[in-house]
Amino acid sequence: MRLLPQVKKMKHVFNKKKLLKIYSKLGIDVKNNKILFDLLNKLDSSCEKFNQQIELFHMDFLLGLSEIQDFDEKSFNKYIDKINATKGKLNFWGEKFEVFIYSRLIKGNPEIITNLKRGTDGIEPDLIFNFNNSPLGLELTTLKFLNLPKSKKNILSKITNKILEKNNKPYSNEKTALLIDITNIVAYEKILNLDLNKIFKEYFNGFGYLDKEVNFGIIILCNSVFKYKQDGTLKHRLEPRIGFISETKSIDNNLKKFINILFDNFKPNDDFDLKFHHLNI
Repeated sequence: MRLLPQVKKMKHVFNKKKLLKIYSKLGIDVKNNKILFDLLNKLDSSCEKFNQQIELFHMDFLLGLSEIQDFDEKSFNKYIDKINATKGKLNFWGEKFEVFIYSRLIKGNPEIITNLKRGTDGIEPDLIFNFNNSPLGLELTTLKFLNLPKSKKNILSKITNKILEKNNKPYSNEKTALLIDITNIVAYEKILNLDLNKIFKEYFNGFGYLDKEVNFGIIILCNSVFKYKQDGTLKHRLEPRIGFISETKSIDNNLKKFINILFDNFKPNDDFDLKFHHLNI
């Protein structure tokens, strides 16, 4: 069943009953997924702005899945199976992040991005495509703390260990970008009044001290944030925070151009009055 037209029409008319029905039609067992079930219950919040952000989370997720279903049903079915298998565990957020990015690329200009598809698990990046007739890839991963980070070094090691893990994979090469969703870590950064950039400046000395070369063309730490524009419109954005490139190699020109497009040329947008960070959404 194609749900894309139905989901696209839904704007600020969410309620738990309607959401359960749509998730069920997509094949997602919400009642068996603690994360989604809890996020449905959060729609009962007395804070209108918080409710709007939770609604937008669900709309983004449903639209993303529907876009993928319309574009690539085989991958859609895999996502549904994986989401159901998470049952509310942390790897749910990895699937959510991939759905968000994949659907964003699907909606991109087909004259620029062609042959978009999921890569072979463990061998190719999560998403592969052609950009300016050049084959490129995106490897996607998400980092979360189960409990409050114990120290600044604890935060840093969480990030660097994941980079090193991915750096050893067969798909880590100069034509692939590694995007790491650190939404959870940025939220703790706000809670603990830390400065992530300062932490890296104080404790991170590059990968040379580990005798490791950065194989990826570029590594970007990014986070999800909800923003209210000056006209009152709520937007959900993916913001780049910190980037790494090889100290000995030049970044692939087509990968550089693509990443600039994906992140709006890394230009800050000041047309926002309020910004909200969440541990999990």
